[in-house]
Amino acid sequence: MLTLSMIVKNEEKFLRGCLESVKKITDEIVIVDTGSTDKTLEIANEFGAKIYHFQWINDFSAARNYALSKSEGDWILYLDADERITPESVPEILSIIQTNKRAAVFCKIDSKIKNIEETNIIKYSRLFKNEKGISFEGKIHEQILPSLRRLGYESINSGITIQHLGYDLNTEEIQKKAERNLKYLLDELKENYTAYNVFKTAQTYDSLGDKDKANNYFNEVLNFDDCIPIFKAFSYYYIAKSFFEENNFNAALEIIKKALLLDETLSYVHYLSAWCNYKLGDYEQSQNSCVKSHVCNLYNVNDFFDLKIPQRDILVLGLNSSISSLNRKAYNYFYEELLKFPQKGSQEDFYFKTIYTIINQLEFDGTDICDLSVLSEKSSILPLIKIISEYKILDDRILLLESMRRVYPQIDYLEEVYAKSLNEAGDFNASSKILEKLLLKNNISPSIYFYLVSAYVMNKELQKAFNLLGKAEQLFDNSPDILAKIKSIRQKISINY
Repeated sequence: MLTLSMIVKNEEKFLRGCLESVKKITDEIVIVDTGSTDKTLEIANEFGAKIYHFQWINDFSAARNYALSKSEGDWILYLDADERITPESVPEILSIIQTNKRAAVFCKIDSKIKNIEETNIIKYSRLFKNEKGISFEGKIHEQILPSLRRLGYESINSGITIQHLGYDLNTEEIQKKAERNLKYLLDELKENYTAYNVFKTAQTYDSLGDKDKANNYFNEVLNFDDCIPIFKAFSYYYIAKSFFEENNFNAALEIIKKALLLDETLSYVHYLSAWCNYKLGDYEQSQNSCVKSHVCNLYNVNDFFDLKIPQRDILVLGLNSSISSLNRKAYNYFYEELLKFPQKGSQEDFYFKTIYTIINQLEFDGTDICDLSVLSEKSSILPLIKIISEYKILDDRILLLESMRRVYPQIDYLEEVYAKSLNEAGDFNASSKILEKLLLKNNISPSIYFYLVSAYVMNKELQKAFNLLGKAEQLFDNSPDILAKIKSIRQKISINY
């Protein structure tokens, strides 16, 4: 027999969805109401719930324990109204409650935060064998596990997933909820100054935007000898993130090392490391961290707490880092992984597909060529121009360069590559005009002189070519290799023209 045990107050927005998700597996629904004034109890009655009333005393555990005292099932499942059991989890629940194990069953609680792509994942015991002496602890963020462990319960992992909608709220609602929680937490700390309560206080201050107080409490977590490693690792992560937000990337990386010593499977820590290295220009290390973050994000969920980064965010950072370092092999890896997480009609996907086509010297498949300037990271502009310059399909290369020039008309290297491409295409007039403008800007790149000489020669403007070679000789008179090349060009022009 399975009892769903709940405490509620004014939950008409969420309660129906919660009860719908478990109605086929529960034999008893116990709902303790702490003062609803909306339609919460009407909804509960529709599902045949046993309804009890409890005067609120600012203590979540007291209300939970009252609900437990009214629960008669052999197994207890406890949920909040804003939580739902996923349909895929139902068979496993039914299988577990057929056993007679004195077990605390860990379930994955998947919390999506509104307007933020990150997902919080907590694994906690929400399903357990009922027995006298079990009780919740803590006035806020109440816990059942300490009680179960004292009673000798076996902790077992499961694939049961609970979707938590409580953070899918607007900013004002989240702020109000955090302020309420903070009040309870500060009261709880006066009586129970534990690593867990300090950690939850730090998280709450962080959600309220008070970074200084948050970091003070996160640092306090690190002082507890009995603190579980994941809380310490996550505290290091938050502290590192603060350094990152202050553009102190080296300091952030030092803190990240400490987090990874505690647990090297934390995807979000590797992701932060990737960003720090990207900002510092260490693109190879950024790519390595992206690979680790990607793999951990796919396959690892910490036994207690995890933070899931959107897979695409990791891969896009890896792609941009690969572009900046001109690493074709790394780019292909991240692109092929990105294809597993497509966004229909995504301009971003079109952008990365275009680059994939270029670096692998493929032909475009008849679709329009993406304007690469639209989504380019600033640090990727010059490497991207270099990638385009090596693309062998000349007409498409020129189109790509023209799209870049519309947005970045002042980049000399882009103008130089474009002029060279026009030379290859036989448009010597247009090429020479661009190169002449570059020389007027006192550009002393030898290649510009040589490209312009070539354009003059092909345009039968031999005197201009010889005059320009004379200027180049004066400018590069201390560069024997360049002078030797100038001499060779003079001889070829004299022989052939």
